[in-house]
Amino acid sequence: MSDTQTKRNLAEKIAAAFITSKITPPLLVIATLFIGIVSIVMTPKEEEPQIVVPMVDVFVPYRVHRQVT
Repeated sequence: MSDTQTKRNLAEKIAAAFITSKITPPLLVIATLFIGIVSIVMTPKEEEPQIVVPMVDVFVPYRVHRQVT
């Protein structure tokens, strides 16, 4: 066998099919939109969530050094 006719493994075959196919880009866009819409619809929602937002105040001392002119 020459270098150009080497045996391909499964991953190479799948990659070659995706690269050479003309339907792959529109199919990926449609699949992505479908998954996004399903995730929006299935996400639980609540009008007034009962959550406590944690808050932290950080104080850092800073000394200003001024030059005497």
